[in-house]
Amino acid sequence: YDPSLYHHGDQPDIPGYTLQELLHLMSSTVKQQRALAVHVVANILQNWKQSAEQQQAAQVLTWAIEHKLPLLVRRALD
Repeated sequence: YDPSLYHHGDQPDIPGYTLQELLHLMSSTVKQQRALAVHVVANILQNWKQSAEQQQAAQVLTWAIEHKLPLLVRRALD
């Protein structure tokens, strides 16, 4: 148990990052934070895609576009 991992405002008792926090980290000026965020979101989407049915896969794509994920990833890679 590492209390430094418990940092978000909405759910302070749960460790890790929310998707909103990861999307925000993709805009960080710190390269390591951007890389971590891109890696984690990519793994989340990959796992979601592999476990999802066809209809849910379309929902993942819609979610990614609505949250401007392609743009955030592009900026993070610059």
